[in-house]
Amino acid sequence: MLERTMTTQLLLMTIAALFWLLYLGSRRFVGQRFGRRSAAHQQVGHLFYGLLTLYAIGHIVFVGFAWLNRADFPLNLETMELLKLQHVRRLLSGLPLYVAPSADFIPLVYNPLYYYIVLPFTWIGGVNLYSLRMAAIVAAAGSYGVVFLAVRQSVAHLAGSDHSNANAVRRRAVPSWLLSPSWWGLMAVGLMAAAFRVMDTYLDNAAADSWTLLTILLGSYLISLHRSRLVNFTGLLLLIAAFWLKQYGAIFTLGAVGYLTWRDGWHSWPYWLVAIGLGPLLYFAMPARWVGPEFHYYTWDVPRQWAEFSLNSTILRVAKYIVKHFGWLMLSAGLVWFRQIARNTRTLTIWNFLLPFALLSGPYVALDPGNNNNVFIPLATWLIITGVTATYVLMTNLRPAQRFAAPLLFLSASFALVAYQPATILIPHTAQASYQDLVHTLEELHAAVYAPGIGQLQDHELFSPTVHWVTLIDLIRRPGVDLCDQPLARRLLDPVFHPKGPAYILLEHPLDEDALLAFLSDVYVLDTNFGNRFIALRDSPKLLEVGWPTYLYRYDPPLGKADSWRCG
Repeated sequence: MLERTMTTQLLLMTIAALFWLLYLGSRRFVGQRFGRRSAAHQQVGHLFYGLLTLYAIGHIVFVGFAWLNRADFPLNLETMELLKLQHVRRLLSGLPLYVAPSADFIPLVYNPLYYYIVLPFTWIGGVNLYSLRMAAIVAAAGSYGVVFLAVRQSVAHLAGSDHSNANAVRRRAVPSWLLSPSWWGLMAVGLMAAAFRVMDTYLDNAAADSWTLLTILLGSYLISLHRSRLVNFTGLLLLIAAFWLKQYGAIFTLGAVGYLTWRDGWHSWPYWLVAIGLGPLLYFAMPARWVGPEFHYYTWDVPRQWAEFSLNSTILRVAKYIVKHFGWLMLSAGLVWFRQIARNTRTLTIWNFLLPFALLSGPYVALDPGNNNNVFIPLATWLIITGVTATYVLMTNLRPAQRFAAPLLFLSASFALVAYQPATILIPHTAQASYQDLVHTLEELHAAVYAPGIGQLQDHELFSPTVHWVTLIDLIRRPGVDLCDQPLARRLLDPVFHPKGPAYILLEHPLDEDALLAFLSDVYVLDTNFGNRFIALRDSPKLLEVGWPTYLYRYDPPLGKADSWRCG
């Protein structure tokens, strides 16, 4: 879990500030000794900005390596990966997704497009986690590419509209590449890669996050080109697809249609027609035979019951996330956004226009306090795009920013705020051996095993029943509801409470500490505490981490009738 204190963040920013001060001091010393127009004075800028460039490239290369390192991890990088694979298998078997809850399957609450997108990848690589993760990696790489194009496009437009300020920067003895739109695009991609951990390492997971981000970014980029109505419609369709991947994509779809209306006036009415028709109208008219009879129950009724507004979990959580990890980018983006609003709103790009919508998406997704920080990925990406572009604007329009090397400070500090220990996201080399050890251990039990944190393995059918704790708890949780001894949990887990033969439960935490499942401790006793034996199978770092298979409980009911579990 990357939940650092503000003190740690200040220390990291201090390191970045010292790097910046060292540059200013070196530039001043060399300028006084050799002259401000000397080659040595120029080389100081090349050295420090070159180091920053190498740091960004290093993050990009490392994240690419990490994606490949993690792709064949045999268990969950994220607690719901195997559950999503279960959804894909249902599609391939011709079974509906959104069906009544049972002991073997409860669907997730997301819209269904993701499960269809990954199908072609399973045709190539097989129906396994590797195929789903490769699909995510393709989308993540595509997202990085669009971030590069978006920033390069924005900077090129700004550079082309203000040659005088660019010439002033040239006289400041900074590297020529600071005026290259591609360099700023590279910095944005470097920050995306560096922020992989604070985005909860989700972009390469078997999840819809990377595809949601790609459709939002690519749709916005196509609209920004302002080429033709066909291109605009293509971009809009991609943004509508984002909604069909994850419901919060609707915020960006609404913002994009608003941008088209602001830019094109009454000519934008067809965009509204398409957005409404393929968005809410199709959603509420979705035939049950397409995806299952309980589609609206899972994707509309269930998520609504989680909504819980509070100052701390809804507003302050988002504010802390932004300030702690993207504070400098938010500062630069905010300054330039207000400057454009005050001077000429016609200069707003789609990226700046959608910035308030991206910020709004933060509190919206935070209405569910049970979310990981992956829900902030579009928000963080927007801050990177607009923040990096805004840093260029500050450099070319403010003399103090030119004189005191604001890009070096802002970008170095931004990299510092998302710094992490790289080894924490890599998969241990013992993971495959540990997985085989786990499988062998469970096979030797010759009994039914319920693993609520896993569901079912990708290559062995060892667990029964296979209902996942996430989807089970999703049906129950809501503000003010105690999870302990819930009738629905008792009914669905009756095959676990009353097994037909020898039975076990495999957990990542003690059974009696799990409010939802604690009633099972009436009839299950601890058989084995594996400790760190399977620690190589722990999930990838997240805000809310699950852990690794640790506790094995054996079915051992008392001789008399089991007492009902008493919460407390």
